[in-house]
Amino acid sequence: MSIKGMKDVYRPKKIGRIGLGIKVPRENGHGEVQMYKGEVVTDPRATDHFIVPEEVADLPEIGLAPKKLPIYFLEEKIEDVFPTALVMFAGNGSVRCMGDGERVTYRSHYEPQTRQSDTLIYNQVAQWEKIEAKGLTKVWAGAKAYGTIERVGNTVKCLHMDCPQHCGWGCRPTGWFRFSIKGIVRQGYWQMVVHLNPMREMLSQLRHGRRFIEQYCGRATLMHSDWLLTLTGPEKKWIDTKKGAMLLDVYTPELELNPEWMTRAMEGRVRLPQIDRLTTDDVYGAPEAEAMDSEMLEPLPYDPTPESEDDDIEF
Repeated sequence: MSIKGMKDVYRPKKIGRIGLGIKVPRENGHGEVQMYKGEVVTDPRATDHFIVPEEVADLPEIGLAPKKLPIYFLEEKIEDVFPTALVMFAGNGSVRCMGDGERVTYRSHYEPQTRQSDTLIYNQVAQWEKIEAKGLTKVWAGAKAYGTIERVGNTVKCLHMDCPQHCGWGCRPTGWFRFSIKGIVRQGYWQMVVHLNPMREMLSQLRHGRRFIEQYCGRATLMHSDWLLTLTGPEKKWIDTKKGAMLLDVYTPELELNPEWMTRAMEGRVRLPQIDRLTTDDVYGAPEAEAMDSEMLEPLPYDPTPESEDDDIEF
């Protein structure tokens, strides 16, 4: 027996993060570290290697400062391997607004007086009573906010590139790249956050890789192939920041099929596992459900599960 819908729930867990940089203290013109409310103010700084946890660094073929990671995937669909969204982060790193280019999927509002944040749109459902009670209909429609409060069903329209917040340091395309690392046997995935152009290039490589696998192996798949994640650079690029356009060193993550695996595939030495579409129910028939009477059922105690207070947005 299973609760309706629960047997179809499948979601690998996140076991760690792979970073593309570190946070360093912000200094003023006199070389003094800036503080805010007793805490050190930090800025992100790109590194010339992946930031990996100790478990990954202990692998001899990877080390402490790897520029290449041999990876594979736990899912077949690109949207499961690399979910993307338009995301604007708050100053403390939490998500302030998220959309898909058509509808706002998540939005919170920070109250300076109470210093508390309230979620007003979640999973595309807007709490209109709260929004109107806080007087946010005019605020959100302003040119310094989101540019619109136009309703789409029960949520708000996402303006995408026409949104006043759409810029390099505001609302920007963001992807959560999920993969497993060869040599580490864990039931879960590592996650790396990627923005803007590198995200688009990696999505293109995923689609091109699937077509290559289908051409030489007979079936489009991501799970049964070997890939390489490489960090290239530095490359001088003009980057839009709050202080204006700045010429910075940029390190770009790139994705490709492992050349050795590609060679084996082109030579016909890769065999994908066969998909057995027959189940035991198809062959032997579905088992008859055991009859249950009221004496076999025991009353369950009322024990409500408290709602989670974790605001970490996941897909």
